[in-house]
Amino acid sequence: MVNGDYEAVVALYVSMPGTGSWSELLHGNALPPRQARRVTLPRGRCQNDVRAVFPDGTTREARSLPTCGLARLVLPRDLSGLAAQRGTVPAAPGESGGLGSSDSGVGSPLSQR
Repeated sequence: MVNGDYEAVVALYVSMPGTGSWSELLHGNALPPRQARRVTLPRGRCQNDVRAVFPDGTTREARSLPTCGLARLVLPRDLSGLAAQRGTVPAAPGESGGLGSSDSGVGSPLSQR
């Protein structure tokens, strides 16, 4: 997960599409602006709803995102512009080396467990 915004993401949630049953992905550790962090999505779901919470309490959601096989998910403040990249991608600010997709999720900031 890459925070492509200029503000920290203080909480990040994932839910099965349409259920509203949210699970926290950052576990209380804010994601600073322009930084990347590995997050683990629920196994066996190729679509997820994602909710981001910003320091001012603003929340943004993206619905039914296709998440299988992602190497990177770039999270802007306006989630309607959410970018998903598949395959090998270059390193984001704050990362060392490039990122590639693999079935094991090794080297990928967004992987399934």
